[in-house]
Amino acid sequence: MSARQLAERCAALGMEIPQPVIANLENGRRPTVSVAELLVLAAALDVPPALLVAPLGHQETTEILPGREMPTWDAVLWQAGEARLLDDKSGDQTEWLYPDDDNAVVALYHEHDRLISDWERLAGEAGDEWLLVTDESGKKLPVLTDAQGKVVLSADDYLDSLRGHADVIAEDLRELRTLMRQRDLLLPPVPEGLKDIDSGRPRRPRRPRRLPGQALAILCASRPGPTQSRSTAGLASIPSACLSAAGEP
Repeated sequence: MSARQLAERCAALGMEIPQPVIANLENGRRPTVSVAELLVLAAALDVPPALLVAPLGHQETTEILPGREMPTWDAVLWQAGEARLLDDKSGDQTEWLYPDDDNAVVALYHEHDRLISDWERLAGEAGDEWLLVTDESGKKLPVLTDAQGKVVLSADDYLDSLRGHADVIAEDLRELRTLMRQRDLLLPPVPEGLKDIDSGRPRRPRRPRRLPGQALAILCASRPGPTQSRSTAGLASIPSACLSAAGEP
């Protein structure tokens, strides 16, 4: 994209950044930009603002503060609110911010998203029509049978396990939202099935049903686990049914 095209796109976004100014930024004759200019330039270039300041993937280090060079990845994490900038310049430049840290606003919202995603996955599985298939007499068919036709896992047992874990996650979410409220943070919206999450009445999650060992082995081998994100780093990405059998939320 030429400087002229970039100037035109900035103007279309509502801020005039003349072509000579852009040329001066490119060749270093103008060393600074305002926050508003940075955001408009990022939008015009379709690049996250943090990557204009710290070009991740293109530089090993970035001067993020006057005279302070640091790994570009650390610079991006700090700008994104994922990490705290440390005073010690000789060792680690940043440290992760976890939800229990008073400054960990981004981490709290990451955790909220993860819990909502896990709850929706479990609630969705519990409502899958394939679990509710019935025979001609109206009796629910089992989810799993062995080679001899013996029921390994009934539909009711599997549904109870999924619902139990969904209840545990809902309670974790309620506690997280309580913490966010204590820190005067805006609460994100929740799905319709969790509309009473902020009622002030703690939920009583049912204990997830333990699945038979044979059913656990089949399910863990055949059902894919959820995609693991950075916010769940360190946690095993395994199917909810496997967790149910272990009795872990």
